[in-house]
Amino acid sequence: MMICTTPFPLASSATILAERLFTGIDEEPEASRWLKELRPVFGHKLIEAWPKLAPKIVECLDSKNVLFTTIDGIRFAIGDGPAGAVTIWIGVRCGELTAERAHDAARSCLALLKEFDITDVDIEFRESLYTRLAGPTLLKAVPDGDATAAIRARFTSALGLSIAPAGERSTVEGTAGFYFAEGGDSDVIYFVAARHVLFPPPKGKLVFPSAVCPENALFLNIDGEAPRRDVLLLSTNKLEEFIVAIQEQIKDLMSEIKQYLLMVDNQRMKGMEANADIIQCLNNSKAAVQALNEFQEVIKKQWMLESNRIIGQVVWSPPITPGVTDCGYTDDFAVVRLDRSKVGNAFMGNVLSLGSGPTAISSADFSAMMYLGPQGNHMKPVFANSDLHLLKLQGPIPEEEMTHPVSLEECLDQDKLKTALRVIKNGSTTGPTIGCATGIFSITRQYFDDGSTQTSKEWAICPGRDKSRVLSSPVFCSAGDSGALVADGCGRMGGLLSGSSGSQLSNATDIAYATPAFYLWSRIQEQLPNAHLNPVIST
Repeated sequence: MMICTTPFPLASSATILAERLFTGIDEEPEASRWLKELRPVFGHKLIEAWPKLAPKIVECLDSKNVLFTTIDGIRFAIGDGPAGAVTIWIGVRCGELTAERAHDAARSCLALLKEFDITDVDIEFRESLYTRLAGPTLLKAVPDGDATAAIRARFTSALGLSIAPAGERSTVEGTAGFYFAEGGDSDVIYFVAARHVLFPPPKGKLVFPSAVCPENALFLNIDGEAPRRDVLLLSTNKLEEFIVAIQEQIKDLMSEIKQYLLMVDNQRMKGMEANADIIQCLNNSKAAVQALNEFQEVIKKQWMLESNRIIGQVVWSPPITPGVTDCGYTDDFAVVRLDRSKVGNAFMGNVLSLGSGPTAISSADFSAMMYLGPQGNHMKPVFANSDLHLLKLQGPIPEEEMTHPVSLEECLDQDKLKTALRVIKNGSTTGPTIGCATGIFSITRQYFDDGSTQTSKEWAICPGRDKSRVLSSPVFCSAGDSGALVADGCGRMGGLLSGSSGSQLSNATDIAYATPAFYLWSRIQEQLPNAHLNPVIST
């Protein structure tokens, strides 16, 4: 056993290591003092035992009065080194657990593991907080060569759409998850978002005062008779950020133009003809400035007014309730009827944007990062438009494959087989990022002012990392990404982002959590049995 009070070396959130019980199987105690990165877990007997073991761990921690916030199953690695022992990583609220109580609880957890004949798993406590990440027609996407491509992408229908509730809470930001059609004889199209984004807590509050309160009641307005709850494209804050970004881009281009003009003047003063390449760059920069100025005016004139940004209205949203079914997942979603008049002929269906402009992920880079090699046809990504970096989405990943992925079984690289199921999301705040899903579903718990709690089972995702680090991200998501769809390498829907965990001393996140798409889609089909995932708008 080792007790460490130094900052836990996962730089993203400066997590504090409260207590670690070390089995001595895969790593030395001294290794915990080095910089580490999270790795997911696959191919371990803990995955098979987890459905029965996890509830027992929750009961154990409750009996010890441990106010846990998250329970994750992960591994740690130092740089490019091998992943260490599987660790049950237990998050607790800041300052509410002594080393002695952590030691006692960890011993009890190890005893539970032995009941399942598991003796090679470590127990570790950390301080952590679980939080929920909270007019004109849409535009057509344009190729990377267009100066407006990066910002214009946020005004298209590609998934990654930034949304906000209309009214006094329009500063709350989230991300649209995926589209679906009502089916049957209906031409209605919906999209799915996180409920906690569109039904946020009262102003000045991070959470509702209670797990059961009027603000968290069922909302049903399919027939249109209840008061409207409109949904906006982009919050006012986000629009202002875009305008500032455009102005900064114009400022940089004007500096380039000034340099090109100096080069041209110097050549002419020497009696030389101006270099054709410099003239071409000068003209390109001037054209880019003109395009950005025109696009900035479009935003100011057409999109700043809130009424022009209403893209739909909520028609159904069950209360945020954990354990609705025996599986233990939480209902945290809202179904929004899309305003077809706002989409026009720019609707692209269920395609996930891999970014635009210089930061876009190309199809070749995407396949390499997602470990997509010579697998069967069912594992090949389909790009709706590779020039626009649009990945076509498929149906939900089956539940069995979330813990035993077929892609990993077919993977030729044994190191990758043990460590990663790569996933991608495009969030309103952090854009497209790569992550590593894990085969052990996490347990999260929220605490309310009245003493009530909500405990849920979540799909856990660690930040992704590529050896080149060119497209790596230190975090998978951040506030404003809630509701974003998480997909695997072939575009299958994995889950809807719902929250994250990290240190209360930092805004950074260690692990992201999502409601599995297979569960979410089954819940939607209970209400709309003819729904399907291939919506189209005829022109």
